[in-house]
Amino acid sequence: FEECIKVMNKEMEEKSLPELKDYLTDIKDYDLIYVGSHLNIGYPNYLDRAIVSQLLKLDFKGKVVMPFGAANASFKMDISQELQEAMPGATIKKFLWLNTRYPFQRDIGEWINRQKMNTITLSNGVEMPPFGLGTFLLEPKFAYESVKYALENGYFLIDTANMYGNEVSVGRAIKDNGIHREDVFISTKLWPTEYRKPFAVKRTLKRLGVDYIDLLFIHWPTKHWRSGYKKLIKAYHKGQIRSIGISNFEGRYLDELLNEFDVKPHVVQSKCNPLYPQNELREKAAKENIKIMTWFPLGGKGKTKDLLENETINKLAKKYQKTPSQIVLKWHVEKGLIPIPGSRNKEHILENILIFDFKMDEKDIAAIDKLGEGVAFIEADDAKLAKMSKFKPKYEKLK
Repeated sequence: FEECIKVMNKEMEEKSLPELKDYLTDIKDYDLIYVGSHLNIGYPNYLDRAIVSQLLKLDFKGKVVMPFGAANASFKMDISQELQEAMPGATIKKFLWLNTRYPFQRDIGEWINRQKMNTITLSNGVEMPPFGLGTFLLEPKFAYESVKYALENGYFLIDTANMYGNEVSVGRAIKDNGIHREDVFISTKLWPTEYRKPFAVKRTLKRLGVDYIDLLFIHWPTKHWRSGYKKLIKAYHKGQIRSIGISNFEGRYLDELLNEFDVKPHVVQSKCNPLYPQNELREKAAKENIKIMTWFPLGGKGKTKDLLENETINKLAKKYQKTPSQIVLKWHVEKGLIPIPGSRNKEHILENILIFDFKMDEKDIAAIDKLGEGVAFIEADDAKLAKMSKFKPKYEKLK
């Protein structure tokens, strides 16, 4: 250890750059580059001189760099400045610290697989992740922990809502994680009692602690939904939100909106899974170039067990060496849907996102499609909507 410290002291003082026998000489064919580094004990801002030797020989102008390294959880420091100096002209993403309690090779392999998810392009050109974390039913303290852990493990889309009562904790988790604001996609929903309030969007922004929201929905097609939708259009033109969403607008409600408004929604959020496939909605959304975000993607409310214990799902899980949950979530992604499974269980949060390292055969996707054949669409109940229009969410207090 003492000898190691002496060597590091010498290298840092002399800014020694060792000559390398073999190194990458040309990166012109690459857009995204991963750069791995270790953290030397006692010198948190010390970037390996051998790595710098290679970096200075390359032209990183216009490249996106994903830096990663291994460190004890209590010893995480930022070396982005050193990286920027070694790679002028590059866009440096947030440094990811891999947890060394687990086999390093597996850890980095899983992390890289999670980066393989392609973004989905909305009709207005906005790019959004194809997969995210839902926070429905998560109390503030659990929402905070789940969001923070999700962001540390490859999630880039976080969904919440006024009604969930956890927007403050979700926003705090994003801030405390340190992820660049532009690297996380935040979606939330205005509750019906907020549709006609003049400062509803501004207050939602304040609870989240952000300057803009990537995707804002109106939550349900209650009596004054048109006022809520006009509010979204206004916020969109003001730059407060990047895209417009509608939640639980199926059947006649979606038809009415499309007939009455020139500005179409970019995303519709709806309950959808292999047992409740929403074929009519998916067909209509595809025609209108509207993307679908799915809640209860694993079944929900008594249906999760039926879905995850289904014989077809389990046969495919065995075939692809995945869990039943991963097979179901992969089905969503393969169908172009955007699932947002929620959980406070860290193992489940990690398990759910590990679906981008394999591809299912078309015949297997078709086999899952058959599980929902003949299932009728259920339109929102008027009595239920009337009740929702009177319910007032309990918001977290801003600290």
